[in-house]
Amino acid sequence: MKTWWLAIDKNDEYSSYLELKGRKVVAQGWCHLKDLSSLKLFYPNNKDTFIQVIRLLGDVAYRGKNWWSDDDHRNASRCSSVMWNLMDVKKGDLIVGIEGTRVMGICEMSVDGVASYRYDASKSEYAQTIGFPVEWIDWDDALFEFTPSTPGQGVHGIKSLNNEKQAVIDAWKKYKLTLNTLPTKNNMNQHDYKIADIALSGWGRKEINIAETEMPGLMALREEFGAAQPLKGARIAGCLHMTIQTAVLIETLTALGAEVRWSSCNIFSTQDHAAAAIAASGVPVFAWKGETEAEADWCIEQTIIGPNGWHPNMILDDGGDLTNMMHDKFPELMADVKGLSEETTTGVLRLYERVAKGNLKVPAFNVNDSVTKSKFDNLYGCRESLVDGIKRATDVMIAGKIAVVCGYGDVGKGCAQSLRGLGATVWITEIDPICALQAAMEGYRVVTMEEAAPLANIFVTATGNFHVIRHEHMLAMRDQAIICNIGHFDSEIDIASLRQYTWDNIKPQVDHVILPNGKKLILLAEGRLVNLGCATGHPSFVMSNSFCNQVLAQLELWQNAASYENKVYILPKKLDEKVARSHLAQIGVNLTVLTDAQAKYLNIPVEGPYKADHYRY
Repeated sequence: MKTWWLAIDKNDEYSSYLELKGRKVVAQGWCHLKDLSSLKLFYPNNKDTFIQVIRLLGDVAYRGKNWWSDDDHRNASRCSSVMWNLMDVKKGDLIVGIEGTRVMGICEMSVDGVASYRYDASKSEYAQTIGFPVEWIDWDDALFEFTPSTPGQGVHGIKSLNNEKQAVIDAWKKYKLTLNTLPTKNNMNQHDYKIADIALSGWGRKEINIAETEMPGLMALREEFGAAQPLKGARIAGCLHMTIQTAVLIETLTALGAEVRWSSCNIFSTQDHAAAAIAASGVPVFAWKGETEAEADWCIEQTIIGPNGWHPNMILDDGGDLTNMMHDKFPELMADVKGLSEETTTGVLRLYERVAKGNLKVPAFNVNDSVTKSKFDNLYGCRESLVDGIKRATDVMIAGKIAVVCGYGDVGKGCAQSLRGLGATVWITEIDPICALQAAMEGYRVVTMEEAAPLANIFVTATGNFHVIRHEHMLAMRDQAIICNIGHFDSEIDIASLRQYTWDNIKPQVDHVILPNGKKLILLAEGRLVNLGCATGHPSFVMSNSFCNQVLAQLELWQNAASYENKVYILPKKLDEKVARSHLAQIGVNLTVLTDAQAKYLNIPVEGPYKADHYRY
């Protein structure tokens, strides 16, 4: 059995090829990613042959990922022909693709000379026995001299120069592969899943039952559409915080006929009892609190590639990681996808970037900018969940503190209200003059981070931007300053710059970072979502608003995808009002009904919609 490795290093922009037999290196080479003719090392005496091998390995191990300039590698029959004629590949051989420190794909040859072109997670344990990590390779005994073989039966080789051997060794030793840390799936009643503890399912089910009483919108959609099964045939890959509230969303989708596979969009946001309850119900879920980055990617991949050839024809996303993985890593599967819906501001920005570049492959609904999402989830949800996270993590007294909220969009507005409500003096940082003026009109002081850093006690980022709180800001902060983020990604705070210092873990998701000047910073959730990392996120009622929009978007795309171009859309006002209306009775709201004369005077229908699309609430 042989192992064929392909390493893509996008920082150094080269591709490395390594062929192992057991622990011995029997062939190697490398070249520039965008110029496959610029070989620095090569093993065949025919350079074109080597280029074909590199392309083939990339196609198999990277599932057609376009990391070089030539597009004709996508012809599967051509690749199989190249595999058969140029390489001595046998059944059981493994082809492994790595990028940086991550294993990107594994393909086991199903028959001699023919690749299955699929990553098989069950091979990860098997792969460990044949050469992971890279240090396991017996470099001292590596073969760097090759004997030409018969055409069609193996690779043609040349003698490598002695001074190139160390270069090859050095190039490969930098890879600290993480495949051996990736999880293996559980199975129950013929469905797969990976969670923390299935024994938590009973607790999770009780909390789901309570949440359903606080999510009238989703329950109304089940009542309205359940019998008709309008999502029958839909195979939804979902990537959204695996909470109790999300469990109610998942079970609404399945109640309407969909098949669902689920992962979380944040490594700290999963509520393990919620994941257990969903797994116990028969839905494949891959999520647990405290995943590594590699595990998080693995979990997303499990929602894309399921047993018996399962792959999605719909995407439900929060933040865009699933969408990007489907587009960039599994482009061949996008042909079956009818559309996608995106939950949050950050993910929507990534969608509009794709539209601008012309590489969005399906129509998408921007759920975030539905009024019943952004003006409720973002504003009122954060108003309750931010301080919940800070106080659970630190037990700090908010009153009397100076709190800085970076960003005064809907999320920032809710955060500022909650901190002021508990007695803090709230300062705002902003780049947008309109938002800055709004903050000033509400009585907040608008400052820069340079002004605020040495004076404030609590810092909250809510911008969706990059490095809003930088290294120099944190060095200037007071001792015991609390730093947290409520934006989607951990890049709002320059966490990487703090890794050089000593970290003292206080409890899960709460760390002291000890600076060179002796001061200690209290960092929450390692800069990730504080309300989900240190608490349980938004209340069920407000999430019912958001998730109704997700269900309606999935219904619209599943039933009418042909009516949309590959652009980003917002749900119509009538559906937005429908979502709001479904939540009124729960909180005792009685609507005034327009008379016919009033409706005629305003030139709107009695039943709505009541506002034009351009109206700003």
